[in-house]
Amino acid sequence: MKSLTNNELECTIDKIIDILEKVQEREWSAAFRNLQKEYRNAHSQHERKIVLSKIMQLYSGMGSFSDLVLYHKGRLLIEETNTLNQLRIHLFQLLMELR
Repeated sequence: MKSLTNNELECTIDKIIDILEKVQEREWSAAFRNLQKEYRNAHSQHERKIVLSKIMQLYSGMGSFSDLVLYHKGRLLIEETNTLNQLRIHLFQLLMELR
């Protein structure tokens, strides 16, 4: 189960990065790329759990990943924001399973 969840985690993060790059949210896409790389390079379960904690931290506080609404050139991107929201919820659920 954990292996499937790990693969699903990486796939979900890939999809999040794709959306963020598509709408030119460079800081958020870079943050997720860095954390994904860190997760892939983790050598132990303990190191992976640390990275999972870092991803969880993106969900808390003002201006967090939870608050992100996508705009491009002043136009609200409803479809992309809705898709991101579904991925955001799914990622959170995966993080809860893996911790």
